[in-house]
Amino acid sequence: MNTNFQRFISPRLKNSTFACIQCGKCCKFSEIIVSNREIQAISFNLDSPITEFKEKYLVKKEIHQIRSIFSERFEIQGEVFILRKNSQNLCPFYETFEDKAFCKIYHFRPIVCRLFPFTWKTSAYNNKQMQIAIDFSQNGWEECSGINNAIGKKWAALRDEVTGAVLLSVIQSNELIDDGFLTQSAQ
Repeated sequence: MNTNFQRFISPRLKNSTFACIQCGKCCKFSEIIVSNREIQAISFNLDSPITEFKEKYLVKKEIHQIRSIFSERFEIQGEVFILRKNSQNLCPFYETFEDKAFCKIYHFRPIVCRLFPFTWKTSAYNNKQMQIAIDFSQNGWEECSGINNAIGKKWAALRDEVTGAVLLSVIQSNELIDDGFLTQSAQ
């Protein structure tokens, strides 16, 4: 476990606002990677056996095909589970009601969904210290209507929630390292 955590915030994030306006764009263009822990939580909350849940909602993908989400400092191997898109090429848990988008599994949605439109990247990694840069993801910056809208909150109001989601994402990435999917390359 890291004993020191340093957070760096991009200038565009500090100078922007954000509020989810339930447009659903986040559910339309991203591949949603789910961890074993998330698979267990979602299947439990849907009252679906894990095997049936995997068959109905997940596809396996070679992890080298999604290399860009991780730092170049890692060699990536193996497979991950991705949520299977529905016939409209949307997340299978996406639904709309009166022109608003809703997530059927909102309270136990994957970390990547909780984090959108934000992203993070490590600038240093070891067991004693971690430096993390937080920004809007490129997809988020280009597509998310909740960024810089009239009802958006400033970074100071979002800081704890976003940092919490980043830390959960870091934990999930560390689990991928511990499970042997990511190995740190020499620099």
